Amino acid sequence: MRELLSASCRQYLTTDCAERAGLSLRMDITRLALREAAVDGVVCIHVLEHIPDDRAALHELYRVLRPGGWGILQVPLDPAREVTYEDPSITRPEDRRRHFLQEDHVRLYGRDFAARLRQAGFIVETYPLGASLAPPECARYGIPEDEEFFLCRKPQASGEEVPLQPPGPPRERPGQR
Repeated sequence: MRELLSASCRQYLTTDCAERAGLSLRMDITRLALREAAVDGVVCIHVLEHIPDDRAALHELYRVLRPGGWGILQVPLDPAREVTYEDPSITRPEDRRRHFLQEDHVRLYGRDFAARLRQAGFIVETYPLGASLAPPECARYGIPEDEEFFLCRKPQASGEEVPLQPPGPPRERPGQR
């Protein structure tokens, strides 16, 4: 991901709640130790399904983005499910795997994920990232061809609609010229 975003970022920081090699900062996504409007962009891929209070995490991501800042968010999503499925009483790893697809997930998102992003204040569009990349790029970054990412923008001013553009240089979609 660092390679993919380096063209549009002055500084690239990584954060996690656990100690990991190469980590820039160790923080809880529901209580980020960053000032308001501190970052230009956020990439949060396959994280929120692990967070018990994902709405607090979304509010924190919104808070630390500068006005006009962007976010790329992606979660495991069941397109057949209208509403996100979560049940905090499901705690055993084998039950979580059966209900949420992985033993450390706490929910399985449905088509209402974009609404959750909007509730946090973001302007949201979906972006068919897998369809916009060449197959070797999809393979290199582990992106399924049907994968959609949610592009989010923090408005410049209250209520302002901002056209969304993914960070980095525009890419030609397969079959387009």
